[in-house]
Amino acid sequence: MEFVVIAEESQAISTITMWVFEESCREMVRWKQSLGAAAPTIGVNISRIELSDQELLKRLLACLKTHGLSPQDFCLEVTETAVARDMTRAIASLHALRGAGFKLSLDDFGTGTSSLATLHQFPIHSIKLDRAFILSIARGKQYAAMLQALVQLAYNLGLSVVAEGIDTPDQVVLLQALECDYAQGFYFSRAVDGPAVVGLVNGRAKAA
Repeated sequence: MEFVVIAEESQAISTITMWVFEESCREMVRWKQSLGAAAPTIGVNISRIELSDQELLKRLLACLKTHGLSPQDFCLEVTETAVARDMTRAIASLHALRGAGFKLSLDDFGTGTSSLATLHQFPIHSIKLDRAFILSIARGKQYAAMLQALVQLAYNLGLSVVAEGIDTPDQVVLLQALECDYAQGFYFSRAVDGPAVVGLVNGRAKAA
């Protein structure tokens, strides 16, 4: 939380973002060589500063061209707070990124300041429900009902839903009951390096 804020204030975030994207491109090339069409997409976070940068799209596309990759190989993730800071400019930037072929996701949904009434304005493909929603399920049925309402809202808008912070089998069962599309968390795997991802994908393919 402190690192990103300082990076944004010092204007170093653009350099960091492009380093992350460059390394992600290198990893994606390796995954495609090992996994072919089974290679998963890579999610890359974009800060509020980047959303205001008119050169962002140009730099991202140039990096992709260097590595022979497509925008469809990546999902760019932005937080509610990043969009809410300057919604008009952020939405225009998101439209440009989506138009170029990038997948877009609204990260940490439910913790920011944007209104549910404005969600339909965001040209995104998915929302990622913050883990705070998952942790609150144990407090009572009303929290599960709220989670169900968010999932249904997303579906009505044509968005897929990713639940963050899944740690237990009970959470998985509940999300399946709510027909949540995807989930991520330590229940499935701790963080692993790039080469280990190849093993995980191959293992899943064999199990199927």
